[in-house]
Amino acid sequence: MEDIVDTFMVRVQGAGPPSKRSAKRFIKKMTSMVTKAKVRRDVAKEIQGIKERVREVADRRDRFKLDAIVTTAKKTPVDPRITSLYAKVIEPVGIGEAKEEVIASPDTQKLLKDMLYQLDKEKFKDIHSTMLDERLLIDEAIKFLKNKKYLIVIDDIWDKEPWDKAIGLSLIESNMRSRIITTTRIIDVAEHVGGCYRLKSLSDKSSEMLFYGRIFGSQDKYPRQFSEVSKKILKKCGGVPLAMVTTSSLLANKSENIKVWEDVCDSIGSGLGRNNPGMNDMRKILLLSYYNLLSHLKTCLLYLSIFPEDYKISKDRLIWRWIAEGFVQQGQQAARDQISFLEIGENYFNELLNRSLIQPADMDGMEGIPKACCLHDLVLDLLINLSVEECFITTVLGDGMESKVRWLSLHSSNTTWPTMKMPKLRSLTIFRPYDVAIVLTHLCYRLLRVLDLQGCRLKGLASLGCLIGSLSHLRYLGAPRTTLYYGHVDKLPVEIGKLRFLQTLDISETEVKEVPSSVIAGLGQLMCLRYVRHEAASWVEEPNLP
Repeated sequence: MEDIVDTFMVRVQGAGPPSKRSAKRFIKKMTSMVTKAKVRRDVAKEIQGIKERVREVADRRDRFKLDAIVTTAKKTPVDPRITSLYAKVIEPVGIGEAKEEVIASPDTQKLLKDMLYQLDKEKFKDIHSTMLDERLLIDEAIKFLKNKKYLIVIDDIWDKEPWDKAIGLSLIESNMRSRIITTTRIIDVAEHVGGCYRLKSLSDKSSEMLFYGRIFGSQDKYPRQFSEVSKKILKKCGGVPLAMVTTSSLLANKSENIKVWEDVCDSIGSGLGRNNPGMNDMRKILLLSYYNLLSHLKTCLLYLSIFPEDYKISKDRLIWRWIAEGFVQQGQQAARDQISFLEIGENYFNELLNRSLIQPADMDGMEGIPKACCLHDLVLDLLINLSVEECFITTVLGDGMESKVRWLSLHSSNTTWPTMKMPKLRSLTIFRPYDVAIVLTHLCYRLLRVLDLQGCRLKGLASLGCLIGSLSHLRYLGAPRTTLYYGHVDKLPVEIGKLRFLQTLDISETEVKEVPSSVIAGLGQLMCLRYVRHEAASWVEEPNLP
């Protein structure tokens, strides 16, 4: 249904600005009336088809008497189907700035380039654009670390292979008393890499300090009548900090209702203790917090499964994407109070922060306001599974999925571009330096609302401008830090001005120096333009830009 509404709005309201000549204005008006009549007829046919399908579903329900076999339970427990995908979850303490995610099928070149960049961001600022192979990258790392004393943290290794073929070869032994810390969830990998230290759960006293402190401000302030139920909840949390933080956030606004505490305690199971090192019921606690969210916050949270593991998500980028997707709704009261979409989106963001479902990052030194967020690995794992169940975000394409994909996120540079059409695709996000023209040429992008190309390589800008200019539904176009294969460009393609529904345009940290006036004139709904070329670039809200 939303696809039909979008198509109707584009075809009816997507016409250009009115002509100043009366004759042309009259002809355009008459043409518009005919077009609107045809569009309304087409939309009516599609809605009629949807009604027929709904009636067919209702008939099947009546025919098979589905209502008769449904019973109403007194209590709705948390969905127990979700099981842990990981062998063990460890809470590492003291992880420093330099860390790198190592996944099961790693991109070894990217891994080594990222490691070099984090070792010296100034010296290796252009390392990602080089064509060095693994051997040369390893040699570069050995050369840089020679005769240096260092502490390096490698976070979340999933397999022995990346250590044997890349990381271990780069970190040479020396007599400088250097240290390497690695974290993993797999005991075999830990023992293979080096000495294994198993992190312990929090003690009972530390658990109480964390749990009560987050709810009541201090361990000494909690009501004594909550003592028994609190002990039960803490036992089920099993000394896992994330479990306690998530549960305490859920109970923070219900600190005087012991019945609610008992219901929460009954819902989260009891599998986090010593007898279950896998901590499967940790997911039950997270599910309880998820199901307690309002529907719009559930959608916004699930949307975060678009981003890769250990990815730092810019708050402004996320909120403007929420707005473009239509997740941020401005009710009548907000409209009367002149509360902007951006302010409403910030409220959504803060609500997820307060519930500890996302973690703050890049804190503003002056005001202490987070400029970004990140996800705990287990939370991301849960969101990915929920997204699969809801047919929401797609990160890996399977057979027969092309007709169903609506939100596509591509993480690995080893991914082969899909050649099939995706008629329902609404969002495309790319996290690796792909050649974008190849994708847009093959995909059917008629309904695309969000196109995020951060860090991608552009080839054939003229043809690419025509492709992007034809995305009539587009609300968000993100192209920060994009690069060209050949030459340079300092002017935005004029075809961008055809995107009459575009709300956000991000061309920061690119070679673009000029935005033609014809482009700005055509972007009648633009709310955010980000164009500053340096690291401290900020998002600029321009509600009356044209």
